[in-house]
Amino acid sequence: MTQTMRTMRTKIGIGIRRLPIWAIHTGTLIYIFIVCQLCSYFGQARVVMANNNTPNLTAKDSNIVWQEGMKVPENHVTEEERIALAITIEGEGKGQESLTELSQIGWIALNRVHSDEYPNDVVSVVTQKKQFGGYRKNGTYSEKSYWVANDVLARYEREIAGETNIGRTIPIEYLYFKGDGEHNYFSIEENGPPYVWSSVQTPYAS
Repeated sequence: MTQTMRTMRTKIGIGIRRLPIWAIHTGTLIYIFIVCQLCSYFGQARVVMANNNTPNLTAKDSNIVWQEGMKVPENHVTEEERIALAITIEGEGKGQESLTELSQIGWIALNRVHSDEYPNDVVSVVTQKKQFGGYRKNGTYSEKSYWVANDVLARYEREIAGETNIGRTIPIEYLYFKGDGEHNYFSIEENGPPYVWSSVQTPYAS
């Protein structure tokens, strides 16, 4: 170390010792504040980057085409409820190929589960007398109906958790339906004007 550098270090040390205590404390606090701000900034930057890397669920969740062997969507209800809803969809949607129309049967059942006017579980809703004529105790159901039932249940769970745009095919206030042998028609009130199902933004290809 040169003599000049020793002299400079000595002068700096003497200058610091001559500073009032409050000035030293203030400087320390300013330093800590700056460090905290930098940490916060880079932390937020990491969060933004993580959010930007989150998969776009909406993009993947469109134009779904039914295929045998499709992975069953995960949900957290009982198997009894899954089967009950699958039997109902199978019975009420006889001969129906459209995933949209099959899903609407499931949504009507879940709308009733959500409503204060009906029981709060799937089995109790679909087994009510003179409500879902397509449901049969120990009834049969296809792989397709079982998949649709689980898909609707999974979407409903996402909605209850606060997620929006989950792919509903019937608004939540619709509780009633009737069919003509080819299509089902849904309404807010019994015998009310039907919902125009073809106008819905469906996640399915048909």
